[in-house]
Order: sequence, then C-alpha cells, then structure tokens
Amino acid sequence: MKKLRLLSIMLICLMTLAFVSCDNNSTGGSAAEPEAALNGTWESIDPENVVLILNNGNFDIREAHMPGAFRGIFTIIGNFMIIQIREIHGSIFAIGDGSILPSRWYTRDELIAIIEIEMRIAGVPEWMIAEIVMEMADLFEPSVESFTLSGDVLSATFQGEAGTFTRRN
Repeated sequence: MKKLRLLSIMLICLMTLAFVSCDNNSTGGSAAEPEAALNGTWESIDPENVVLILNNGNFDIREAHMPGAFRGIFTIIGNFMIIQIREIHGSIFAIGDGSILPSRWYTRDELIAIIEIEMRIAGVPEWMIAEIVMEMADLFEPSVESFTLSGDVLSATFQGEAGTFTRRN
C-alpha cells in the first residue's frame, strides 16, 4: 500500500510537470491594455484538449474534461508574457477514476503541505521530499514566455514547448 501511494505521488508530480510544459497563456493587443486583446476562451490545436480562458490578466487552463488545472495571472510586454500560476486544481492529481486530493483549488503553500504529509505517510526519504517540494514550488514561480497573435490564432511557447490555440466564439 505504501509503495502504491508513493508511486501515485511521484507519478502525479511528473504528470503535473509534463502538463505544465504544454501550458500556454496570454495576449497581445493595444499598447494601453495588451492583456485585454486576448480575453476569451481558447481551445488548443496542439496540444489537444486544452482550454485556456483569459480575462484581463488572469488565466485558467485545463484539459477539456477536467474541472480545473492551473490558474493565475499574466502580463504582456511586447511579444512576451510573464506567467505566474497562483493555484493548482486537485483534479490534476487523478490516477484512473480517482483523485488523491479533493477536487478544489490549492495555493502553493496548501499544495506543498499536503504533498509533504502524504509523502511522509508513504515513508519517502526526507531528501526526496525536499527535492519534490522544490520542484512543486518552482511551478508557482513567474516565467517569461514568447507568443504571437494572428487574428483568432494564438501561438505560445512555455518552457520550450510550443502550443497553438484558436479563439472559441
């Protein structure tokens, strides 16, 4: 049981990092309010099944079938966006039909506290807990990414991974 729980936690951390690397958010528009030019709901072309909701400098990104994944804030400077995740939804920590965490939004501190507790219960060595917690904390750090907007097509790069979205009408 402990091994299954440990494996589940480690898989969740890896899936979270993989999903984040497909994440894209932001805008380009008027000089006065560039974030507003991208307000709306965007559906991914590549990667598939990702929905991005942008609203005046706030973003929400999720897979189409999930109640949530990541949400936070963004700012536009030229063709670059500064993205900062503020909350991660517990539903992304699902394995099969079940979720290890309740289906709600978690701040950085809440998520790290829960992960630390679960990993200690599972008997994970402290050095490994510290490393995983550091990686989880890094998800909440601001990142600078590039993007282009052409009509209703948004192309963005996040951690070297490109994604393309079309505006949903």
